[in-house]
Amino acid sequence: MKFPTKFWRGWSKRRNGVDHVRAGGILPSEQEPAVSLLLKGRCEVRRQGAVLHPGDMIEGRQAGGNGGSMSVHATMDSTVLRLSRETLHRLAQRWPINALWSERSAGPGAVCRVDDGGAGGKAVGLMPLSAEVPCADFAMNLAETISSETGQAVLRLQVEGKDGVKKEPPTQLPGPAAIFEQKIGSGREGRDLETLARRLEGSKEQFPYVIVEVARETCGEAFGEILRACRAVYPVLRQNGESLFELNLLIREAVAQGLEAIPIKPLVYLKATENAHGLSRYIETTVRRPVHFYLREAVGDDVRLKANLRRLGREICGRQVGLALSSGAARGLSHIGVIQVLEENGIEVDVVAGSSLGAYIASIWGAGYGGHELEKFARELEGYRGFWRLMDVAIFPRRGFLLTKRVRKRLERTIGDIHFSDLARPVRVVATRLDTLEKVIFSAGSVVDAVLASVAIPGVCVPVTLDGVSYVDGGICDPLPVSVLTAMGIQKIIAVNTIVTPEMLRARQQEVTELERKRHGRFSAWINPFASGNAFDTLMRSIHAAQTQLAEASCRQASVVLRPYTLENRWRDFGNPLRYIQLGREEARAKMPAIRALIDSPIYENDTSRQIMAQAA
Repeated sequence: MKFPTKFWRGWSKRRNGVDHVRAGGILPSEQEPAVSLLLKGRCEVRRQGAVLHPGDMIEGRQAGGNGGSMSVHATMDSTVLRLSRETLHRLAQRWPINALWSERSAGPGAVCRVDDGGAGGKAVGLMPLSAEVPCADFAMNLAETISSETGQAVLRLQVEGKDGVKKEPPTQLPGPAAIFEQKIGSGREGRDLETLARRLEGSKEQFPYVIVEVARETCGEAFGEILRACRAVYPVLRQNGESLFELNLLIREAVAQGLEAIPIKPLVYLKATENAHGLSRYIETTVRRPVHFYLREAVGDDVRLKANLRRLGREICGRQVGLALSSGAARGLSHIGVIQVLEENGIEVDVVAGSSLGAYIASIWGAGYGGHELEKFARELEGYRGFWRLMDVAIFPRRGFLLTKRVRKRLERTIGDIHFSDLARPVRVVATRLDTLEKVIFSAGSVVDAVLASVAIPGVCVPVTLDGVSYVDGGICDPLPVSVLTAMGIQKIIAVNTIVTPEMLRARQQEVTELERKRHGRFSAWINPFASGNAFDTLMRSIHAAQTQLAEASCRQASVVLRPYTLENRWRDFGNPLRYIQLGREEARAKMPAIRALIDSPIYENDTSRQIMAQAA
């Protein structure tokens, strides 16, 4: 992905800047020793023969020269972030020097291990990487959400980045929620670190949930103790070079202390009108971690910030709910009926993942539209010519018979050219990479591009090419993306599977045959390529046959499974949306008792708040 020059220069501050070096060029020299971070591309240190990848750091004395033996050459177009000596000195006061520069962290493999499981737990860390982040407000919102969801006590443990903070017992904050507050200090010496570790463990034993607010000036050694005590750490960064550099150092420090298995989940705080197009790709490429959530500043009655903080709080206490929407062509329209019933019953869904048509519907719902608006969009294709309005025949059908241009125009007219960072609800889109045959989960970049990649039926549609890589239908590798949600740590998952099982088809085979005979006369079967038994129909049925076992395996990982089945194998039947929407509504109503039981069930059993308050008193 090529990052615009204007985008990166917007992050530069005074003597900290961004350089763009063409392939074959030499990285510019510094007037004084500093550290540069390779953001994009690939470079080579000529004398050492070392290859540098995104995320690697370069000493200022090496990044330059006149082409001599120690100069650093760009082997492909590269982008480099430079930090001045002043900034480096300030960062070095917080982080050990081996996290800033060491042979151990000189390659991309040093930060490639990611463990994103186990979202719920007793203690989590919240760490601002910029003075612009209102970390105290965020922590308070999280504490209120956890207390209201679980009815249990929450401790806001504020770790000051200095020694000598007097230890005081936790004090309860005013308000209906059982929220306590306590301040402790951190230091760099061994005795201080031992004291910090004991206090963290004591807080976890005393309270069911602990939010550790880590001060920016906390040193690297103290951060290691905090990381050991937490089930996950959420660094909150702004869109500037300093925050990104500190995130890189934070992850390197975790690796240096052997704590890379602890999930570090970056949160990005954006101003109301600020976009982050390109930021997610950079973070994922450099530190091998996707952006976990975007927190956008609220303006007026905008509730998106509180909604995202509420989702994060529900994740921490294990009450986050995920919705997985399967592929299934026109039968996937039943997802709309399921969404309508969930909304009517006040069921809160935190994250939605989809494949193929499930991804299409998830993207529109994630953009902020409701279930009944989804029905309105679906009914735009109502009628005999519904499917044909999506048809865009390729002039040279070498890679597929249909293009996706009309689908793109329709989706852009609905949600616009938005990115994942602009969505009102987190969405994950699944596609299949054609060259390596692996599953790709889109959570960054253009939503429309990701959806088009997910709906490109192989053999029927021309593969969608993004950044030089070809993608086809996500239903090929993961027709029901439950595993995408479990990898995010979500434990309460509602799966909607529209792919009919062979057992059901076999049990009602005579009825299916009769339906097909009535639908297609003898003449139509000869001239219609989409008729039962003809080329496209045979291809689609073969794909569904391969999907059934994958979908059933995913169903076994879900908490509640909805199966809005229909025997009619009319995968192109987009002209009759109400038929499938009604199927989804009926199935959701039938499974509503199970869904409510899932929502009300606790994940973690802890001591009651009454016992905790008695201990604190």
